[in-house]
Amino acid sequence: MAASKLTKFMPSNKFLSSLKSSTDGEQKVKLVNRILKELELVDYFHTKVPEFLNDYHWEKLVRSRHVADRVSMIEYFALSQRREKNDKERREARLKAFNEQMEREKAKYENGQMGYGPYLYQLMLNPMRNMKHINLVNGSRQYYTRMLAETPKVAFDLQFLQHMPVSDASKIGAQVEMCLAENTNNFRRPFHLEFLNLNLSDQTFNLKAPLAAVTKHLIKEHADQQIVPDFYPDMHYKFNDKNVYYVTKFAKRFFEGPLDPSKTIILPATMDKENIIQSINVVKKYRFTPIYLPIRKYIKWESGGFYMPLPNILRTLKIVAETGGDWETAINQNVAYRHTIPIQQQREKIKHIYDEKQQLRREKTELIKMIENTVKD
Repeated sequence: MAASKLTKFMPSNKFLSSLKSSTDGEQKVKLVNRILKELELVDYFHTKVPEFLNDYHWEKLVRSRHVADRVSMIEYFALSQRREKNDKERREARLKAFNEQMEREKAKYENGQMGYGPYLYQLMLNPMRNMKHINLVNGSRQYYTRMLAETPKVAFDLQFLQHMPVSDASKIGAQVEMCLAENTNNFRRPFHLEFLNLNLSDQTFNLKAPLAAVTKHLIKEHADQQIVPDFYPDMHYKFNDKNVYYVTKFAKRFFEGPLDPSKTIILPATMDKENIIQSINVVKKYRFTPIYLPIRKYIKWESGGFYMPLPNILRTLKIVAETGGDWETAINQNVAYRHTIPIQQQREKIKHIYDEKQQLRREKTELIKMIENTVKD
């Protein structure tokens, strides 16, 4: 391949000088020459090729040990550059459309019409709408809920988070944050929420990452205006409390009919995986009443793990509370459609996507073998 086609991949002189001055500079320079030979084959045979390589890319490449790692890196560089290029084109297109719209609005304004935009006519926001007003509106909703006591309390048990891997804790934390946001902002008659086993002063487990929005909401300035949820550093309820329903998918008892406002429904913040403490163990420890949504009564769970995210459970309970016990409608609206499709039907639907990915994987494997057999040190 002509050397001119490799110019876009060449490292800078500054980068080469820094390599030569290192203790193992000779070996790294040889590795750079080998990578350039590999790039010739990648540029010719592969479909995912970057438009250029800078010193940052070369720093990553010279630290790699295997051909497969370098091919994967080059793919990543190519996809990142393609995404950045597409993002830039979209931004430019939006800016162009905005400027054209502003020109039309300016022409209307100069002709004595209502042209809106910067230095033209502008909409005036409600001067009475400020954060205090919003807090008081949300707080009044929560006040009505607690005074009328027509729906049960809903509590989130957060003791599982400290035993989870970081990825799972982040997902569950996002679900809890979504539940808090929906209950505060979307529900006209919100639930009375509680957070159990949430000790904000505990330094042994950093709650800042998985529950950042929750902790910020609870301790924010003027939280009294909004009436934030109650939170306790431990399990607030006593052993064998008959007024507590603990929601777990392992339960043999299921909700039916309207919700009992005298009860407290505890939702465990866990995915109930086998390698950590499961919700049924907590039920046995505190002797609460285990219960779950009557999902299988109204739908046939065809595929995927039997798990319902916390926001879906909260929305289901909300619909049941509003409809006076219509579990069928609530469950049909909150169980993902993919769980109701047989696995064979799903495979047929995505078969072409799977075949394409397998073909790309085979081509990549063949390219790696060819490079390993062709390029020698």
